[in-house]
Amino acid sequence: MAILIAIILGLPQEEPPPAAPPTFAAAPDWLDSLHGTIRTLHRARRIGDASDSDLFNSLNLRAGDPDKDLFSSSASGRFQSDLDGDRRVEGFSPFDSLSDSYRRATTGQVHTAYLDITNPWPGVRARAGRQILEELPEALPMDGGRASLELSKEALVAAFGGRPVNYFESSPSGDWMFGGWIEARPWTRGRARVEYLHLEDENTFGLFRDDLIGLMVEHREDPWLISGRTTFLESEARDITVRGSAAFSESGFTVDVKAYYLFEQQQALSYGLDGFAVFLLPIEPYYQLSLAASQELSGHFGVEGAVTARQLEDADSEGAYNHEFSRWSLTGRSRDWPAKGWSVSATGDFWQTRNDDFWTAGGAVTWEITAGIKADLASAYTLYSIDALTGEERERVRSISLGLRWKVKPDVTADARFTAEENDVDGFRTLDVGVRYAF
Repeated sequence: MAILIAIILGLPQEEPPPAAPPTFAAAPDWLDSLHGTIRTLHRARRIGDASDSDLFNSLNLRAGDPDKDLFSSSASGRFQSDLDGDRRVEGFSPFDSLSDSYRRATTGQVHTAYLDITNPWPGVRARAGRQILEELPEALPMDGGRASLELSKEALVAAFGGRPVNYFESSPSGDWMFGGWIEARPWTRGRARVEYLHLEDENTFGLFRDDLIGLMVEHREDPWLISGRTTFLESEARDITVRGSAAFSESGFTVDVKAYYLFEQQQALSYGLDGFAVFLLPIEPYYQLSLAASQELSGHFGVEGAVTARQLEDADSEGAYNHEFSRWSLTGRSRDWPAKGWSVSATGDFWQTRNDDFWTAGGAVTWEITAGIKADLASAYTLYSIDALTGEERERVRSISLGLRWKVKPDVTADARFTAEENDVDGFRTLDVGVRYAF
C-alpha cells in the first residue's frame, strides 16, 4: 500500500526486493518419452440466413519407441462439438453430418489406443487395444490383440483376433474377427504372403459371415517394384491386382501401372470388407487399368498425367453405380516460379462414359511470404466430393478458397481458410480457423 501511495504522490520510493524464482517439481521420467500433436479447429458455415458453428479437436499421442523399447504405446482420437446446432431437426438439414445421428452436442471417436510389446523373447512382437491392421490391404480397425513371431530373416507368422470397429454402428453385439498371415522371402529381393481373415458382422442388413483368403507376391528389381495379390471369398475367386511402379531418380521420371479384375458379382458384405457394396448393389465383374506418370521438366517445372479405364465383363449390366468409364487427367506445376516462393498448379480431368462426357478442372497458387507464413488461393470444380471433417457428401461442387498458414513457433502452427462453395444443395460460405501444437 505504501508503494502505491508513493507512486500516486510522485514521492521517491525504494525498490522492493526481487522475488525468488518459482521452483517446479521435476517432471516424471515417462513424460520425456511422450510425444504427439493437438489440433483444434473452429468451423463457421453459412447458407443464406442459416448458420452453423462446430469445434473439432484431434489428439495423437505416442510414448516410447516400438523398435527399441520393450513397452510403447500410441493413441489417437477426435472430439466434435456442435456449438449452436439444433439436433432435433426433423428431415433434411444442409448442415447434417454423421455425428448428428447421435443427437447430442459433443461426440467423440477413439481411432487407436494400443500397447506394443517388442521382443519380450527374440523375434516376438505383440499389440493389444484398438488398432488398425495396416498389414492387410483392407486396413481393418479392431479392438483386440495380435502377435507375430519372426522365425528367421526369411519367415514370419502372425495372428490376430478381436471385435471389428464400426464407428457409427449403434450396437457391435455379435461382431468379431480373427485371422493371420504367413510371410516369407523365398528368393532374393522377393516376398510372398498368405493371409486369412474371418469376419462376422451383424448390422441392419443382417448377419454376415465372410472368410477371405489372400495371396500376395512381390519382387524388387531396381528401379521397379512389381507386386500381385489375389483374394478368395467363401472359397471362390474374388479379385486380382497386378501392379508395377518405378522411380528413375536421374531423369526425375516416375511411373505406376495397375491392373485389376473383379471375378464375381459382389452382393452384400460385412462393413469391414466393403462398406459400400451394401448400398451400391450389385457390383458386376469388371476390368480396370490405370497408368500414372510424372516428369520433372526442370528445377522449376513438372508435369503429371494419369489415365484410368474400366470395362464391364457384361456391358449390358451397367447401373447407376456400376458402369464403364475412362478418365484422363493432366497436371502442370511450378516451383519458385514466377518468382521465388511462388508455386502454381493446374489440373484438368476428362471423363467419358457411354452416356455422357464431361470436364472437371482446378488450380492453385501458393505464396511463401516469409519462412513461416504461407498463403494459397485455390479453385476447383468436381462432380463428387466428401468433406474430410464431417463426412458430408456433395455433388457438382464449384469452390474457391483462400488460406493462410503461420508457423508461430517451431511447435505451434496457426491456420485459417475461407471457402465459397456452390453445390447440388446450396451455396456454402465456410471459415475454418485452427491451431496445431506438436510436443
